[in-house]
Amino acid sequence: DLAVLLPDDLIDAKVPCLAQMMEAQKRTGADMVVALMEVLPEEVCKYGIVDGTLIDERTFSITRMVEKPPLESAPSHFAIIGRYLFSSELFRYLAMTQKGLGGEIQLTDAMDAMLSDGKKAIGYLFDGKRFDTGNVFGYIEANLHYALKRDELKLPLKAMLKEILDR
Repeated sequence: DLAVLLPDDLIDAKVPCLAQMMEAQKRTGADMVVALMEVLPEEVCKYGIVDGTLIDERTFSITRMVEKPPLESAPSHFAIIGRYLFSSELFRYLAMTQKGLGGEIQLTDAMDAMLSDGKKAIGYLFDGKRFDTGNVFGYIEANLHYALKRDELKLPLKAMLKEILDR
């Protein structure tokens, strides 16, 4: 098995997101597991979106995935976030995947091919806070969040922020 973590998605969670996903994989016997987050309708075009049904409070049985669909053709508002668990079979599917959006081989397309071949996929609505460090605001937000969790930085950082905000 292998895990894929996209570096621009940071997740702060009491139980690490991958550990939550591994437990869900063990419980369901899924061939692949993706981290999911519900997004606003206007944001579906920025993510890989899943189709399927919720089988419990946090586990989504996936029937297909669509990479960055327009809102009108999005099958749900459940977005794939940069955490994945796969069997090594993923590499065979990537090798067979045609170039898609932007002339790139899309991981979501390979995953959809696995689904078409009957592989079982689930999405897991993880418990935690996600930061998108692929944009400036998300990067700053993540840095402040993690810095404020450190005892040696919390008070000086709060004082600095107060000084900046009081200007």
